Amino acid sequence: MKKIPIGRSDFKVLIENDEYYIDKTKYIEEFFKTDGSIVLMPRPRRFGKTLFLTTLKYFFSNQEKKEHLFKNTYIYNSDFFKNHFGKYPVIYLTFKDIRELNYDLMIEKIKGTIKVEIRRLLDSINVEEIENEIEYKVYLENILKGQASLAYYENSLKALSVLLTKYYNTPCIVLIDEYDTPIQTAYLENYYDKAINFFRNLFTAVFKDNDLYVKKALITGILKISKESMFSGLNNLRNLTILEDELSTACGFTKDETIRLMQEYKIEKELHEKAIKMYNGYIFGKDTLIFNPWSILNFVVEKKFKAYWANTSSNDFIRFLIGKSKDFRTNLEKLLKNESIEIQINENLSFRDGELYQKDNLFSFLFFSGYLKCKEKYIKTVDDEDALFCKLEPTNSECRMIFRDVIKSYVRDSFNNQDINELLQALVNGEIKLFEKLFSYLLRDSVSYFDTKNENSYHMFLLGVLTNLSYEYEIISNSEAGYGRVDIILLHKTDKEKPAIVMELKAIDEFEEEDKDDALNKAIEQIKKQSYISLVKKRGYNNILAFGLVFDGKRCWVKRI
Repeated sequence: MKKIPIGRSDFKVLIENDEYYIDKTKYIEEFFKTDGSIVLMPRPRRFGKTLFLTTLKYFFSNQEKKEHLFKNTYIYNSDFFKNHFGKYPVIYLTFKDIRELNYDLMIEKIKGTIKVEIRRLLDSINVEEIENEIEYKVYLENILKGQASLAYYENSLKALSVLLTKYYNTPCIVLIDEYDTPIQTAYLENYYDKAINFFRNLFTAVFKDNDLYVKKALITGILKISKESMFSGLNNLRNLTILEDELSTACGFTKDETIRLMQEYKIEKELHEKAIKMYNGYIFGKDTLIFNPWSILNFVVEKKFKAYWANTSSNDFIRFLIGKSKDFRTNLEKLLKNESIEIQINENLSFRDGELYQKDNLFSFLFFSGYLKCKEKYIKTVDDEDALFCKLEPTNSECRMIFRDVIKSYVRDSFNNQDINELLQALVNGEIKLFEKLFSYLLRDSVSYFDTKNENSYHMFLLGVLTNLSYEYEIISNSEAGYGRVDIILLHKTDKEKPAIVMELKAIDEFEEEDKDDALNKAIEQIKKQSYISLVKKRGYNNILAFGLVFDGKRCWVKRI
């Protein structure tokens, strides 16, 4: 049985090691025949973008004619293979590991990446045989000698494309992997404008009005960065997002591919069906169900249900953006409950002037990044123009875990683990007054981290604390119970003798001149009147701790029934 290629992203290495490969070679021809000589294909992280680009590299390259790599693939016996295999000079750059703390470090790393590619391509040709083009020869010669200015590097891909086309008498294929990784890092580290300026110059030079020397190009990343003229004047750019049908299954696994993989590795039917349920959810194109390869491959190896994709990065960028957005906090509880939110989708996102924090832009970013999925899409008229709207919800269980971690992080940033554990122990042990005191301390130290202006804010903040109990307790939020909707219920997952906790939350309304005692009494009466305890009893719990929890600024008070 073939080895599962966890983390393997080079097509040649994967095939020569005889590792498991889901054949995506039919999309080579589809890519080549797409409208537009430059294709931007944004996809979420860990979806096989690099593997697809390296497949294209080994297929088209006239310097690395490795026919054996394709012998057992879909494309091998096709007319397209006969006409295009090994026929083009290929320029390939990946920026996926460029995450530097400052602009100078970023530029030095990119310079090194470009220099290596120039040497790889020029070592097998005699540049002197190329007539004219003295300027471009000087560019590349000075780069290889380490004597080039930044402007030479900005024009390096253009120079390469010209010289290679002249030498081979055929235009180039240009492949750029994870173009936006250094740009997102630059945004976080406050050198965004400088980074944008460099990449704008690099891409404009090689792609604008350069059709004689670039036959086809594919650029991958997570999203299209717009409004900064990153792709200024590129009328031949085709943006194939996850909303488009073209190349929709070139990256990621279809349901049939996922099932076939699990069958081949003898995954028991019960586990296999549970994996399908846990890891599905990505919808590409009109209605194609796609699975994240990273999660599926790791599951097949470990046979454990874990948040594999959620743990592939620190999610710092997501947390940073969410922390800046009040709109996200407003919708967070809906997302955690798998309820849909309606968003106008923006395919051309901008990082400038806080635009990404705005409601629809942030949720569009989360959608294209893979954290949310489109349950339903439709067109609405906005300002006399048609606009695309989606009903979004968390993509799957893994993504809901990330959103739960977001509210947990608000708490961790302001309260140490020992104090949180003491607070939670007081709660589950029924020590209500101790819980009241410790939770008030937590509020006191956390106001700068969380906006506690209304009952919903307190509700979400408390959920952030309680998620630390999720391994042991079922946490029910805003669920129907009795004659109404109870705020929070905690039920021990294995021991029904443990206290079942029922909480009704209230924020003091200063305009009604309400005091804490009035609010506490209202909370208690609501628990009784709406018969919230009936849900707990129905589930077989008889040891019940029910209380009202009232908030005012940095203080809270508790009253037990």
